[in-house]
Amino acid sequence: MRMWNVKSGRTIAERLEYYSHDDPETGCRVWDTCKHNRYGSLGLKVNGKTKMVRAHRLVWEAANGPVPEGRYVLHNCPHGDNPKCIRLEHLWLGTHQDNMDDMYAKGRGRKLRGEETANAVLDEAQVRAIRVAIGTQRSIAEAFGVSQSTVWAIKARRLWKHLK
Repeated sequence: MRMWNVKSGRTIAERLEYYSHDDPETGCRVWDTCKHNRYGSLGLKVNGKTKMVRAHRLVWEAANGPVPEGRYVLHNCPHGDNPKCIRLEHLWLGTHQDNMDDMYAKGRGRKLRGEETANAVLDEAQVRAIRVAIGTQRSIAEAFGVSQSTVWAIKARRLWKHLK
């Protein structure tokens, strides 16, 4: 395990125990305190600077040594995806591709398209209308309140590709 400078007076193992609890419903060991991007995090001193380290990664390294380059510590909780879980038995080592496959399999990787995106200006009906509209791209763009390049990209099916 890396040599972390723990200033709190507790060892890393004691901090991991102190800041988590067992969830009898899921069997997970759930991180209770600081979370970063849904994952439990622990602030540790690294070369004199505080660094946020994911708690599940610390648990893995304590049991198995450093995570090899290009590998990730992934969750495989029996009752669904739980990024706050730090139970060693619910963790596994995988590649970036394993991580992406796992994310999509658990429904977290659905890519927003069309109207679902926060910055959508058009809806599906308007896009369909643009695709069949006759006239210059500039006049169509003015009619729909978008740029000429947006009209071109819609007609060329570079934007809104998912619409048939």
